[in-house]
Amino acid sequence: VGVVLPPDDRDENNRISRMLLVGGRQKSLIFSEIQARPVSPEPEWIEFRNISFEPISLVSWGITDHTDTVYFDVDVTVGSGEFFIITEDSLGFRNVWAEAVCQVYELGDWLTLNNAGDSLFLLDEHNLEVESVIYTSDWFSGCDRGVSLERVNSFGDSRDKENWWCSRSPDGATPCSENTTPQASWENVLMNITPNPFDPRQEQAAIELYLPREATRVTLKVYDLDGRLVRIIADNERASTLFHWDGKDKRDKYVLSGVYVIFARIEGDRVFSVKHSVVVGRRR
Repeated sequence: VGVVLPPDDRDENNRISRMLLVGGRQKSLIFSEIQARPVSPEPEWIEFRNISFEPISLVSWGITDHTDTVYFDVDVTVGSGEFFIITEDSLGFRNVWAEAVCQVYELGDWLTLNNAGDSLFLLDEHNLEVESVIYTSDWFSGCDRGVSLERVNSFGDSRDKENWWCSRSPDGATPCSENTTPQASWENVLMNITPNPFDPRQEQAAIELYLPREATRVTLKVYDLDGRLVRIIADNERASTLFHWDGKDKRDKYVLSGVYVIFARIEGDRVFSVKHSVVVGRRR
């Protein structure tokens, strides 16, 4: 950052500059799932997810427990909505989870995940903390050994015990795919929008759906308060729990400030719909 001062007879002191480190946006790459108590031959692993609307390069990123720090020494880019796994043994992971489809990276030096509790901090390329998880042994209460900890709300507090639970998957974990959720029934489909209100010239609204496992297709549309269609976000797409709206209409123009309604149609062994209001505004 540089500041140019009004000129005087001493040109050498007319400018002052300082270095300002700007880290990645908060709530971009998050802790999504932790396997700290695997059953052999499964290795320990941690799953991250990119919940932003842009791809994230993990060059020079790292993870620390404030005792040891390990950096990602390969050029890895995680696309919007995609998952990324770090593990102590990538071959062992693939042998157990052969059908898991996402990038899997073996750390040269693994941070052993302590069953009694641990503190994990994700660092960006400037060594700034992006997110952290501080878990204790009671987080695993009710979890059989070999069952992972899954995050419930991607936008909720990563340090809140109530935002994590034992995986409900029959396989004991869901690496590289959507987490199981407490709302996994047709009677209780939920939608969460973050941030709300939002300024589309500075950010996008992330739309998180809590879907039953039987859900297969999703249609997502934006309407104004007069019931007019503003934008189609997803048109009968494969079921996912994360979508984004950039605050633009079907002509790719920013919408006016105001209240809009996002309507979701979910299909599977039955059809269900849910809607949620979102406020578009302008920040000064």
